[in-house]
Amino acid sequence: MEKNINLIIEDIKSQIINTINSSGLPISVIYYLMSDVYKKLDVEYKSYIEQAKLEEKRQALKESKEKETAVETQ
Repeated sequence: MEKNINLIIEDIKSQIINTINSSGLPISVIYYLMSDVYKKLDVEYKSYIEQAKLEEKRQALKESKEKETAVETQ
């Protein structure tokens, strides 16, 4: 059975917060680290979205060609 996505999200958030709180680092260092992590995630997310858009276009083109081929063979 798959775990509910909302429970997974809450678990990850809790783990991150617990790690930050137990690190003993000053807030200025935590801010710097989290800012860096966010920037890297942002780049990865934008890349993921672009790949998803390309895949969607490829799929639509493939389906269009399949329909054209089906009409031509009739």
